[in-house]
Amino acid sequence: MIVDPFTLLAGIQTAVSFAKKALATAQDIGELGKAAGKLLSAKDDAEQFVAEQKASGDMSNFEIAAQIEVQIFEAERFEKQFEILFMQSGNVDVWNKIKARKRGLDQADKMAKQAALD
Repeated sequence: MIVDPFTLLAGIQTAVSFAKKALATAQDIGELGKAAGKLLSAKDDAEQFVAEQKASGDMSNFEIAAQIEVQIFEAERFEKQFEILFMQSGNVDVWNKIKARKRGLDQADKMAKQAALD
């Protein structure tokens, strides 16, 4: 997990920038998939970081937390745009499979983490 909020914020901003370029110039689903993957990964890292900070009660740097939350919001907005592009290209099934696979992998990670704790 990223413990430096500035590195985390930079990662989200880079992923959003990459997503913007991909949305504007992508020629095929492969390019969109790569950009969507980077964006979803950065969003997950940010959400995990914020959750950990909230759980620890150590949210003393409100400005950084607010910036990260805004970046998560922007990432979610671009995620919806990716979904629309997949739909418009007739590949909504691919998008749905991406989201389903992500849920499955997240669940497997959660189970592995719990098994390690037990």
